Amino acid sequence: MTGCAAANFFDDSGVVDLVAGHGFAQAILRDIYSMAGAALDPGKSQAPAGCRVFLGLSANLALASLAGLLEFDLKPGFRESVQVETDSVFETGILTSGQQQNAEANLVGPLQGLW
Repeated sequence: MTGCAAANFFDDSGVVDLVAGHGFAQAILRDIYSMAGAALDPGKSQAPAGCRVFLGLSANLALASLAGLLEFDLKPGFRESVQVETDSVFETGILTSGQQQNAEANLVGPLQGLW
């Protein structure tokens, strides 16, 4: 029997795969999906690391083994991309429906990730 720690949110899967695992947990998850007849996008796989990005959040797992804590932050580049979009709206004075949907997804996504 094989297993790995994974979090799922609809079609997103977050895998706890630390550097010491050398990608083993991701390989297990790919195998499980394969047995169910589905394939994961290899381009979305992340190399094993102490920080993982899942649902718009960067989860620092390195602290788990040291202090029993998980630290969450917005994914790298998130603040900057939201600022560019916000500046565009204020410069033009127009908020398109696409921009509104994008803003909603940017704000709600990370909150759902924390929930």
